[in-house]
Amino acid sequence: MHKRTFSFPENDNIPKYQQLAIVGPTLYVRIGFEEGYHLRLARPPVLPEKLYPALLDTGATLGAIDAGLARSLGLTQIDEQDAVGIHGISTFPVYMAQMYIPALDFTIFGSFKGVELAVGNNPHLAIIGTNFLMRFRLTYEGHRGQFTLEQIPATELLSDSE
Repeated sequence: MHKRTFSFPENDNIPKYQQLAIVGPTLYVRIGFEEGYHLRLARPPVLPEKLYPALLDTGATLGAIDAGLARSLGLTQIDEQDAVGIHGISTFPVYMAQMYIPALDFTIFGSFKGVELAVGNNPHLAIIGTNFLMRFRLTYEGHRGQFTLEQIPATELLSDSE
């Protein structure tokens, strides 16, 4: 079971609590796709080493990857999906990928929407949705400029019938 507290580095110009409020809870992830990888393997997937900032978004059900990044990583588009956002309904490409969070030694494996995150000075190139949070406790301490993620033991995860 993993538990980790995250915060922004000290900055003389912007206090940590303001950085968290402005940028949002951010994790650094590796993104790619290892053919034949399965979550039952006792290791993370073999992915490019580069780390990308990912927003932990409690308003998003599923994860997303910047569409340009997905293309540059050579991820395979497997589908298209409609989704509702602040601009109404749009159709997005869907990519099969693995997103590894080294700080938690945790892999998210599945489909990710390809969205335009890199435009408009957005600091994030990926979004981690609430499907990830089903396996973690999130403690958000805005006044301290930090958040904590604690992995829930498999024995505590509720089944659909509970």
